[in-house]
Amino acid sequence: MHHNWNHILRDLANGVILGEKEGANVKIVLVSVLLHDIGRLYPAKGKDHHTLGIEFAPRHLANSGFTKEFLHRDGTKTRREKFYEGG
Repeated sequence: MHHNWNHILRDLANGVILGEKEGANVKIVLVSVLLHDIGRLYPAKGKDHHTLGIEFAPRHLANSGFTKEFLHRDGTKTRREKFYEGG
């Protein structure tokens, strides 16, 4: 199984290492890592989990108390869409 506790820990460690190297906002990196597979919770929607994650992550973040400024900072959604579309 690829999506277990070890997967989460490995991705968190990689995110922190890369985020620090790139000078990224570590809070954004950690939240992104923790939610990067959230689309897998919605397989019945008929889309790949990357697309579903882009759709559902903002709602989960807003319900968890994250501000609109955090959710829309630096065009994050646009960058993710370009990444998953290969752009």
